[in-house]
Amino acid sequence: MSHLHRGLGLAVACGLWACTPDKESGTAGPQGRQAPKGILRLDLAEQGQEARPMSPVLLAEEWRNAILMPPDSQRSAMALVPPGASLRFSYGRQETGPRLGGGDSTKRPTLTLSVMRAEEQVLEKSFTLPGRRRAANIWQEATVELDELAGESVEFNFSFTGGPAILSCALASPRLVRPEDDAPTVVLITSDTHRSDHLGAARNGTGVATPVLDQLASEGVLFEDCFSSTNITLPSHASILTGLPVRDTGMVSNSMGLAQRARSLAEVFSERGWFTMALFSAQHLRHGLSGLGQGFDRMRGPTREGEAPAAISISRFDRWIASEEGVPVFIWLHVFDAHAPYEPPEELRRRYYAADLDPFDSERFSLPPGAQVSWAPGIQDVNYIRGLYKAEVTNLDRQIGALLDHPRVRGSILAFTSDHGEVLGNHDLYFLHQGIYPDTLSVPLILRWPGCEPALRVGAPVSNTDVGRTLLDLAGLSAAAFPGTNLLRWTEGSGEPTPARHAISSGGHTAAIEYEGWLLLLHMHDHESPTRVEHQVELFNLNVDPACDRDLVDAELERSRALRADLIAWLNAGKGTLTSGRANSVGVAAELAALGYVDNVTKEPGESWYEPDPQSPWCQRFDF
Repeated sequence: MSHLHRGLGLAVACGLWACTPDKESGTAGPQGRQAPKGILRLDLAEQGQEARPMSPVLLAEEWRNAILMPPDSQRSAMALVPPGASLRFSYGRQETGPRLGGGDSTKRPTLTLSVMRAEEQVLEKSFTLPGRRRAANIWQEATVELDELAGESVEFNFSFTGGPAILSCALASPRLVRPEDDAPTVVLITSDTHRSDHLGAARNGTGVATPVLDQLASEGVLFEDCFSSTNITLPSHASILTGLPVRDTGMVSNSMGLAQRARSLAEVFSERGWFTMALFSAQHLRHGLSGLGQGFDRMRGPTREGEAPAAISISRFDRWIASEEGVPVFIWLHVFDAHAPYEPPEELRRRYYAADLDPFDSERFSLPPGAQVSWAPGIQDVNYIRGLYKAEVTNLDRQIGALLDHPRVRGSILAFTSDHGEVLGNHDLYFLHQGIYPDTLSVPLILRWPGCEPALRVGAPVSNTDVGRTLLDLAGLSAAAFPGTNLLRWTEGSGEPTPARHAISSGGHTAAIEYEGWLLLLHMHDHESPTRVEHQVELFNLNVDPACDRDLVDAELERSRALRADLIAWLNAGKGTLTSGRANSVGVAAELAALGYVDNVTKEPGESWYEPDPQSPWCQRFDF
């Protein structure tokens, strides 16, 4: 008998089928139902060595969690085959350089699976890798039925032969699958650049039509005061998927990636026997740059074009979720439609603009200087551009309707939120997401799960960095280690005081603390848009001034001093070391510039976030 991976051997010896939450913690999911048993992953290893973790491998714009097998290599694992189980995996070819000739051209690159019981081979199947000219970059799917091996402890051996030295076989997510009729689904939807007031159900709404999301809110819980952790896409999603604030990840730019040592929500679900998938709609979220693919069995998004419409991502969603019928699935869907440039379908372009007005009429209208954007040439009325943003949200709502009608999604545990909002004119900023005022921090958050009480509204201040912890608890995985607080505590009227909320802006320029309706901003560096100087402090009472028009730092000096001290103490508690650093290539810079992002990072990982200056007049007011 060849290699037996210690972790998997322990699972077999204990008779476990994956790591079920009821065995792990004795806790139940929604309505007291125990979480199902899920899938069992094969931790494949070379002879006499420990299994190495898989990592995302890219083929045809799709990453899969895989190992790369060079020619004449073998990987093995032991497992107990339960009744009704099959083996599923995918495979593909990965070339590391140009073919130089030589080698035996008569041999086709072949992945061979052999199954051993004791010293006896009981099954063998071969899978020929596609040729270079035929589907060479497409993942191939494989399913092997194991009915005759039910109840047997067997060894699975994968070997790769016949390929040239430059060719490896990518073997992705080999797993034993036993379909269950009630296999659960957890869906996380993030709508990029979506303000909280651009929701029909919002109490402070703008009149935008979102009937699909309104229906979702009527079936579950609408959190009316939810903040994001930052005002920029990639760092915000890293916080949502790790449960950690920007202070701890250190990610303050879309050119920064999440370090492999970070632990993601997808990894937690994966460890508990769930199949994990991600569909993103913006190029800068691709795994090679963002690091967000860790823990996902499948991940896809644009790698050439800048973005993909929601309709494309949602059609893939339907196909992917159907391919894992009977398997517990966690799937993250990111949609980018509300992000500038605002280009809704033609039939919606004037949905929120009077029919008798001409937005190009320069005699009647004049754009403020900051509202002049390259993607809206000739437009003179700022309200027309605001209407386009509304139209984008309405169109996105229509697209999501098709997704929510999927039978498996209807019975899912589902969260809908955003990475950040958008500034539509406050502080002389237009159609971007600079600054960390409520325009960019306040985002929608809706939760729905089987058996939840419908039409709940929660006014308590919350953060969407707690979404991951909440989804795990709803899925029956409350014993899984993951940061955050279950958001449902605020639906039960616990009476507990709500904690302070914190944020750090893009570039690390500004930090913020919100507590009991008071928002304090500490500007850690000089910056423009809006223009602020290093060490400057601003204070706003969101209860009466949600737009942050009136700075009360002078009138509320003692409150400002206390909040500033709390914010600095919070900043000093972490240095942000969970980032792999910046990708400084010309190509990345060009991609981000096309989306309106300028890489103006002022802090490197591991550095202190903020240092007071005794010479600063602002610091002298509070510290010296």
